[in-house]
Amino acid sequence: MLSINSSCYSSSEIDLPNYEYPVIATSCGRHVLYTHDSFCVNQKKRQDYQLLYVKHGTIYYYIDKKQYSISAGGILIYKPSELLHYEFFLKDAPDIYWVHFTGDNVDNILGELNLSTKHAFMGTICPEYDTIFDKIISELLNRKLHFMDISSILMLELLYTISRDICTITYISSKNDLILEKVLEIFNTNYPNKISITSIAKELNYSSSWLSKTFTKHFGLSPKAYLTNLRIEKAKSMLLSTMSIRQVAEQTGFPDQMYFSRVFTNAEGITPSQYRQKHLDASFVSTTKKDGTIIKRRE
Repeated sequence: MLSINSSCYSSSEIDLPNYEYPVIATSCGRHVLYTHDSFCVNQKKRQDYQLLYVKHGTIYYYIDKKQYSISAGGILIYKPSELLHYEFFLKDAPDIYWVHFTGDNVDNILGELNLSTKHAFMGTICPEYDTIFDKIISELLNRKLHFMDISSILMLELLYTISRDICTITYISSKNDLILEKVLEIFNTNYPNKISITSIAKELNYSSSWLSKTFTKHFGLSPKAYLTNLRIEKAKSMLLSTMSIRQVAEQTGFPDQMYFSRVFTNAEGITPSQYRQKHLDASFVSTTKKDGTIIKRRE
């Protein structure tokens, strides 16, 4: 079963531009799959715009026959004369709001709000979206006095809300990138020394729990695991030098040789000594003289 809670002041199949308003919603609704395995829209090009908001689930959409996807919190916008081609599936429990809109100033409005550069934008699961969509549906369904004027205002509010949401996320992401770059700089510069994520967080004026969570989400490793991997990689280079294993452990920030050996073996599957022997042997070329003497030299 497919639930479609939709409304329009004219048929949603009528997509002629409306130049009475800068922007106005002409039809609006909500898709929720209950039993049907999937729902697909692949129709001719329209003359109006369509915007979809993914409250839950995932939309798979096609641009120039290439498939893309956007998940919960995502916004998808089609412009006039673009082929509408998207689908969603029961397994993802989709809950999708949609609206068709038009107007005599839509291009400029989308441009000013940074919503014209691409088709998909990542926002958040925002209760404000639900409220605005539901109000648009109600206005177009009940058609009370001034419903078209109110629909125009609500459509503009929706676009501004989306723009603010997306800009906030972009700002946060950009800010987080700078913070994480600083953490990596500290790791790369100070890995031979004792490093505490708590002290780094304090230096950057953030809580250690927030910094750890943000770092892990971005890199897929906790700060501790990332730093350990970095130290192991540095140690692998040093093991090919004349430094003793104890010195390698000291130079890469491990508290003692035994701990270093244990961590290294865990990561590489062989001990530091075995790693050194294996790679030093590989770096030599053997030459057998006529008398049977074997001479080894570095490549």
